[in-house]
Amino acid sequence: VLNPTSNLSFYQQMLGRCYLKVKKYDESEKYYLLSLSDTTTFRYYTSPKRLSCLGLADLYMETKNYEKALKYLYLSEDSYPSRPLC
Repeated sequence: VLNPTSNLSFYQQMLGRCYLKVKKYDESEKYYLLSLSDTTTFRYYTSPKRLSCLGLADLYMETKNYEKALKYLYLSEDSYPSRPLC
C-alpha cells in the first residue's frame, strides 16, 4: 500500500522545481522550503532535501540573491551529500 505522505518531501521538491521552471519564484521557494522542513528519513540515492537545496540555489541565482544561493549550495554539500552508488 502506497502512503503519499511518506514521499511528501519528494513531491514538495518536485513542485518547487515545476514552479521554478515557469518562473513563479515565490511558489517555488515555498515548496522547496516545505521539503526541507520535512523530518522523514530517505533511502533514495539523492535526498529530496539535497535537491531542494540545489533548487533553492538555482532560484536565488536567477533572482540575483547570490548570498542565499551560496548558503543553500553549502547546505546541500554539508547536510545532504551525495551517496556513492557502491
